Amino acid sequence: MSKNLKCTMGWLLLFVLTVKPGRILGQDLYEAYLAGDMSVWGAYIADMEGQDCLTLDEVARVTNYEYGYIAWCIDEKRIDEAKRRLDVFISHIDYLEKKGYSPSMVAVYRSSVCAYQLSLYKKKFLQMAKEALDYANQAIELDEKNPIALTLQGNVKMHMPAMLGGSDAKALEFFLESETLMRNAGKVDDWNFRSLQLCIAQCYEKVEGKKRAARYCEEVLKEVPNFVYLRDVYYKKLIE
Repeated sequence: MSKNLKCTMGWLLLFVLTVKPGRILGQDLYEAYLAGDMSVWGAYIADMEGQDCLTLDEVARVTNYEYGYIAWCIDEKRIDEAKRRLDVFISHIDYLEKKGYSPSMVAVYRSSVCAYQLSLYKKKFLQMAKEALDYANQAIELDEKNPIALTLQGNVKMHMPAMLGGSDAKALEFFLESETLMRNAGKVDDWNFRSLQLCIAQCYEKVEGKKRAARYCEEVLKEVPNFVYLRDVYYKKLIE
C-alpha cells in the first residue's frame, strides 16, 4: 500500500471515529423547517443540551434554534416543553453575553425571552412588554445592519397597535431590508431567512392585499417549492 493511500485511509478512519453517528447537521435542520417537522429541532436541541463541552460557536448555533423552537412550542400549546427549553435558552444567552458574543443578537434574544415569558406566564404584562420593546430597540442601536434585529423590529411594528407606534408599512420596510442583507450575505438556506419571507408575505397582505402577497409567495416557492407551510397553508388561503 502506498504511503499516500495509507495517509488518506488514516484521515478517513479519524473522521469516522470522531464524527458522532446520527448527529443532526445544519442542512437537516433547514430541511426540517421547510417540511414543518420540528421534531428534528427538538432532537437536535436535546442532543446539544446533553453535550458536556460546547464551543462558543456551538452555543450560539443552538441558541438560535432555541429562539425559533420555543416560539413554535408556544404556538403549538406545548407549554411545559416551552418552559423547560426557555430556562436553558436563558442560560445560553447569559453565556453568550459573558463571552462577548454579538451584543445585538444578545439583545434580540433578551427581547424574545420577555415575549415568551409574557405568553407563558401572563404576569407583569406592561413591564415585560416594555422590556421586550426596549431590547428590540437596543438590538438595532447596537447593530443597524443585523438582519435578525431588523426582522424583530419589523415584527414589533407589525403587531404593535398604531396608537403605540405600530405600522405595517414600516414593518415591511424593516423586513425587506433584512431580506436584502441576508440575501447579499448568501444566507438564504437558513431558517431565519425563510421565516422572514413568511413575515414579508403576511405584511404584503396587510399593506398591499392578497394578490401582492400571493405573487410574493410564488416567487419564494420558485426557490423553495418544498416550503410546506407557505405552499400548502398560507398561499392556498390567499388564492381561495
